[in-house]
Amino acid sequence: MQPRHPEPVEKVLCGLREWLTENPVDFILHGGDLVEHGNEKLITRFAEKLTSMPCPAYLCLGNHDLDSPDSYELWKEHHMGLLPKNKPNYKLEFDDVNVYVLAVSYAGAPQPYYWETAHIPVISDQQKHDLEQYLAASTKPVILATHVQVNAIPSSQTGLCGEVGEPDCQYQRYLIDLARRFPMLHLIMTGHNHVNTLARFGNLITMTTNAFTETPFDLRVVTIDDKNIEVATHSLRPWIDPQAEFNAEFSWALGGPSQRECTIPVRKAKHDCSCSA
Repeated sequence: MQPRHPEPVEKVLCGLREWLTENPVDFILHGGDLVEHGNEKLITRFAEKLTSMPCPAYLCLGNHDLDSPDSYELWKEHHMGLLPKNKPNYKLEFDDVNVYVLAVSYAGAPQPYYWETAHIPVISDQQKHDLEQYLAASTKPVILATHVQVNAIPSSQTGLCGEVGEPDCQYQRYLIDLARRFPMLHLIMTGHNHVNTLARFGNLITMTTNAFTETPFDLRVVTIDDKNIEVATHSLRPWIDPQAEFNAEFSWALGGPSQRECTIPVRKAKHDCSCSA
């Protein structure tokens, strides 16, 4: 949507490092497509740079990260801590929140965790079972992070006729119903469409986030206490490149205030949900 700045990576991550010294966080979670192609050279280079930040860093694998049959095995070998326990699906647990990271596969590919051509996300039966078991047991609010968007970009944001980037219906229905069955799932954070969006499906909030290597270098900051989950969007343009080219035609990709920040009241666990065996 906006001009990309994948090179030099040192410039983008140097700006992030400087911002983090002024705005410390507990950890970084990259929403996917850390690399353009999932080869050993790029995986090693970007993993080394991201894990050099002054806080722990993790990755939710995206389609570009998995664009070769051997990409996933290369990530397991060279992730440098971005994938806890060498797993594509994992959980990060804190005092006030649990974060569950889910790496999808893609329809038409001959193996899991490989993106060939189709952008249709696939969640396996085993992944569903593990996720549902985790949600059923959680006594804290859960944020689910996955790469592919759950919501479309509405015409009210773009000014275009009709929605843009509509998600796969089966994928969307499963995740929305998941939140209905497991109220501890408060928020789903995704990427993929390079746009800041926010949608509400009952008590569930879904968000997509602009690509970090595109102007204005946005990131989301999530703050949690026992009452609320607060999400705010910050531009790192002043730290990375104040003069970076910006395409005003697609300024809607940044989102307005209602897409860039929100407050989600924390719901208490009731443990009356069902999950499939």
